[in-house]
Order: sequence, then structure tokens, then C-alpha cells
Amino acid sequence: MEKTIFLFRRKDGVSRDEFAQHYIQVHAPLGKRLTRCLLGYTVNLVQNRESPDSVTEHWVPAAMDILTPSKAYASMQDFEQVFTDDRSFIGDMDLYVAGKEEHVVAAEPLDAPLGQETGEAKAIWFYKGSGDVPPPPPGARRVIDNHISRKMVYRNDGHWDSLAPDISVIRMAWAPDFESFGVDLTDAVRVREYRFVPAPDW
Repeated sequence: MEKTIFLFRRKDGVSRDEFAQHYIQVHAPLGKRLTRCLLGYTVNLVQNRESPDSVTEHWVPAAMDILTPSKAYASMQDFEQVFTDDRSFIGDMDLYVAGKEEHVVAAEPLDAPLGQETGEAKAIWFYKGSGDVPPPPPGARRVIDNHISRKMVYRNDGHWDSLAPDISVIRMAWAPDFESFGVDLTDAVRVREYRFVPAPDW
């Protein structure tokens, strides 16, 4: 199993509110319904940065499964439907692949209805080197370090290149509220979390 982490930026002319509303109400339910290889699916809407607008997590058997239309979808019609909607509100993106999730502080996710905001503070940090990763926030209820194996870049000829990543670890942490983390969150990306397919045990 692998995990794809997409950093999506909204299309020019689309406001952040329009991006968020369309993603949660239209695109994510569409993707959940038509994408065959999703083992887990979470959308994190960014609150405190201009870019990216979302950090989206897909748990999949292999990263290339979700990037290959014939594997990800039952038909090219399904692919075109998702792709066309994607292009209607998403501009560019960065794509990282995690080969391992490390449960630094282990706990179960909050029980929340699928497709609705989980109601818990979630913060995300990006670390270039594994030696840059600090101890977990003292007030965090749950902490997962995503160890990045590669970065994927789309080529104009329709193929994907697998590159050495410029990020080693993407840390995700949860707490009752942002103040409870007990650390300076200046470098953290604060998000609103929406789960559409529960994450599998890994």
C-alpha cells in the first residue's frame, strides 16, 4: 500500500470559498463514487496559507493505480467525468508519495460522519530532512509522520516521472483545538479535515 498526498492549488478566477465548496460538495463525492482503487480518502482544506488550497490524501494499493485511468476507473467515461470536474476548479499541484506511515502518537481517529468536517484541529508540517523532524507536539492527541519516498511529476506526453523528493516527512497531528498543541504553529498548515473513505490500518 502507498499513500498519495496532493497539494492542490485553485484555478485562476476561483475563490477559496468556491474551491472549498465545490471540492466538498461535488468533486470529492464524485471521486469517491467513481474511483475504484481508493482504500481511504481525506480532504484537508487549508485555512492559513495562500497556497496550497488543499492537502488531499489517498490510500491506494500503489500510487500509479490512481494515476492510470484504466486501473482507477471502470470506464474512460468515468475518468473523463472526474477529470473534467477536476479541471473546472483545480489549477496546478504537487504530488508526493508516502511509502510508510509512522504513528508517532497512536490514537483512533475521531468518530465523525463521512463527508463532514471532523470537528478536530489538524495541523500539517513539511520537513525537508528526516533530521529536521522535532518531537511531537506535547498536546497532540494523535500524530502521524508520512515518510515520503518520491515526488511524481506529470509530463506533457502523458507519462509520470518519479523524482527524488524535496520533502522527507509530512507530519499530520490532531488536537481538540489549535491552542492545545502546545507549540508555535507559525510553520504549520492549519486545515479543516473531511474524511470520505475511512483510512485503512497501515
